[in-house]
Amino acid sequence: MDGGRKKLVLVTNTLQTFGGGERWCLELVKRIKNDYKITIINPISKESTINVGLNKLTSEYDLDDVEIADMSCRSIKRRTFEKDEYLMLLPKISSLLKMSDIIRRADIVYLGSFNPFVFFNTILLSKLYGKKLILGVHNPVLFKVYEQNSVSKFIFKLVLSGVRIFHVLNDYDKMIIRQNFPNAQIYEIPHFITMKSNRISINKTDFIALYVGRLVVQQKGLDLLGKIIDTVISKNGAIKFYIAGRGGEGLKLIKNFKSEYPKNIKVLGFVSDKELKKQYRTATIFVLPSRYESFGLSLLEAQSNGLPAIAFDIRGPNAIITTRVQGRLVKPFDTEKFSDFILGYYNTWEKSKKELQMMKREIQTLIKSRYDYRIIIPKLTEMLK
Repeated sequence: MDGGRKKLVLVTNTLQTFGGGERWCLELVKRIKNDYKITIINPISKESTINVGLNKLTSEYDLDDVEIADMSCRSIKRRTFEKDEYLMLLPKISSLLKMSDIIRRADIVYLGSFNPFVFFNTILLSKLYGKKLILGVHNPVLFKVYEQNSVSKFIFKLVLSGVRIFHVLNDYDKMIIRQNFPNAQIYEIPHFITMKSNRISINKTDFIALYVGRLVVQQKGLDLLGKIIDTVISKNGAIKFYIAGRGGEGLKLIKNFKSEYPKNIKVLGFVSDKELKKQYRTATIFVLPSRYESFGLSLLEAQSNGLPAIAFDIRGPNAIITTRVQGRLVKPFDTEKFSDFILGYYNTWEKSKKELQMMKREIQTLIKSRYDYRIIIPKLTEMLK
C-alpha cells in the first residue's frame, strides 16, 4: 500500500467516449481519490470514436493524482448480441503485459468494461494474482448471453466463475446473477447525481423536448425517436426537439430529421457539462426512447434539474420514474402513445406554466433525496472495502 492507501484499479471502456459508465467512473474517482491510489486502465484505439480529449477530461475532473494507463488496441469488426456492429478492441501484447503488471500490484480491481478481450483478460489476471475483483454491470447487454442456449453461454459462465462480487444498477441483472451464481455477493447501488441543483425556471417562449445520449439506433432508439418526431410535429408544429450527443450510426438519421424539420429540430452534438446544464434549464421535458438501458444516467440528470420525462417501460428508466409527477412510462415500443404524452405536456405548458414549475420543483427534490452523491458514495466505498 502507498501511505496507507489501497491501490484501486478501474478498468473502463474508452474514457474519451464519455458514456454513462465512463462518466460514472470519473465522478467516482474525483470523490474517492484521496482515499485510494488509483489507476484507470483506458483501452483506446485510433479507429475508436473519440468525443472528448483526455487532457480536457483530466482538467475537468481534476485527475492530476490519478494514473491513466492507456491500453493500446487495434479495432476489429464484430457484432453484439443485438446484431448491430461495433468496434471490438483487441489489446496489443505490450499493453497486456502492462495491464498484467498493474493488476499484479493492485489491492482491488473494479471491472467496468464489457469489451470481450479486456473483460476476459481482467478477470483471468485478477484470479491469477488473487485480487479482490468487483464486476460492475454498466452495460445493458452484459447478460444477454444467458437468454441463449449456446457455447457462448457456457464459456461466459465459466469465465465469470472467477467473479465473487458484482455491482449492479437494476433488479433484472441482480436476478440473473442470483440464478447463475447463487454464492455471489451482489451490491445493487444506482448511479448518483453530482450536479448542483439549478434554479427552477420555465421557458415561456419555446416548448423543447430534449434528448441526451449516444446517437445509437439499436440501444438508444433513434429510429423510434424519428417516428415520435414525425407524429408530434404533424399534430403540433410548435414543439421543438433538441438532440445532444455524438458517436453512432444514428447521426445520419438525425441529419435527415433536421433537413425535414429545420425549424423544429436543433442538433447540439457533443456538449460540455456547462452547456448541458444550460440545456436542462432551457428544456421543458426530457425524452428517452431507448430499447434497453442498465440505468439511464442522462434521465437521472435531467430529473435532477426538474425535467418531467417520458421513457419506455424498461429496466433502468422504470427504476427512476416511480411516481406520476416524474413523468410517464410507455409500453415498449408504442411511439404513438409516447407522442401523445409529449402533446399532453405541451397542453400543460400552454395552460399553466405555474403548475409545470411546481411539478419541476417536486421532481428535483425527490431525485435529490434518492440519488445525491452524498447518499450513494458511502455505499460504493463500503463495497470497495
